[in-house]
Amino acid sequence: MRSKIKKIIFLLSIFFGLVFSSVAQDSGGKSSPEKDKATLKTARDKRRTARKKWKEARKTKRAEEKLYKQHHKRLQTKETNKRMKRNRKRADKKNKRRPSQ
Repeated sequence: MRSKIKKIIFLLSIFFGLVFSSVAQDSGGKSSPEKDKATLKTARDKRRTARKKWKEARKTKRAEEKLYKQHHKRLQTKETNKRMKRNRKRADKKNKRRPSQ
């Protein structure tokens, strides 16, 4: 039991030692204003391109939905609805005469 605890403590100390030693500061803890501006500019550009991409995808999706809606409206005319109603009535009459097993 004690040997396992010692091994775990030893491994954890090595792990944390490696992690903390690998963290290095490039400019002594100070950041340069040019670097900050560059990172902000690239971040803005990334957001801008992501927004454009999202807008285009949304536009195509909405156009597709609109086409589906128009197609459905074109199919659902007054004559079509009447025909569907007649067919439904015929089917109900036939099903009442011949009950299902």
